[in-house]
Amino acid sequence: MPRNQISSALLVVALAAPLCAAADNGGTSSKAEPQPAASEPASDERKDFEGNFFVGVSIDSFAANQAKNYIGYTAADSGTKTGYAAGIDFGFRFFKRNPESRWPVQLWVFGETIHGQRSTEVNCQQAQGGQASEAPPVCQGYSATTAPDAFLAVLRNSSSLEAYSGLRLEFLKFNPGGEHSANLYVKSQLGFVTVQNNGEDIVDSHTKLAVGTIMTNGDFRGSYLEAGWGRSDLFALHRGRRFKVDGYVQWCTKPAAGKVSICPFFEMTVDSDLGRGSDDVRTYYGINLNLQQLGSLFGK
Repeated sequence: MPRNQISSALLVVALAAPLCAAADNGGTSSKAEPQPAASEPASDERKDFEGNFFVGVSIDSFAANQAKNYIGYTAADSGTKTGYAAGIDFGFRFFKRNPESRWPVQLWVFGETIHGQRSTEVNCQQAQGGQASEAPPVCQGYSATTAPDAFLAVLRNSSSLEAYSGLRLEFLKFNPGGEHSANLYVKSQLGFVTVQNNGEDIVDSHTKLAVGTIMTNGDFRGSYLEAGWGRSDLFALHRGRRFKVDGYVQWCTKPAAGKVSICPFFEMTVDSDLGRGSDDVRTYYGINLNLQQLGSLFGK
């Protein structure tokens, strides 16, 4: 064999050896990843796949007129503009490297659906003078026992649908080894909004490039704060130049024996052109439950 071919073969073997060793160790290097000390909490308690369903209330009083008109509010809908929201969110971790170190590298694919129903379409007074159980499910409060019925009620009667999905790359950990650790991330996201009986094309929304931090352990795991630039076709002015902020806080209760864990949440989103155009502010609150609990809840 000519010398140059021998050299090329040796080079291929040298490059392939580390990859083979990594494959033999589940796709990671043979070097053991650092583990937290026994007295320290895990800096990342998230599973490789996490799915939840949620139900709650949306406050649209401070939403832009374009958004309210598209959703279906009219001038006759006086007073506070509120609605009901329900949906499913998920996150799947493609890979992770050194999750307990200062520089963890994780790539997630995520998504969420938001089904909305205007409060003007629900009569919560129909049970007045009767049994509370006669009220529509969304009017009976939110708990682990009432959430499934309220979730299905909003899905069946929703007048708007929002959905988005994207990729999130986490790369820097704050407070490693602490009870409240967080990862810095960048994300790319695409999404849309549409309404019932629209008969037209869906409207691009929820589209953005953003940077933020997300809690990775503790009672507030999953809470995040992010800001970035994106697009919202609901607006006549500066629809391709929108500054977007999303703050989400959830706190998960410790379940008693035989009970399910619920996570009350509060979220506020801001969609602004940083100019004289319309700005949109929406607020949500409700409860979040793990999808794995659906079977036990519907079988109650």
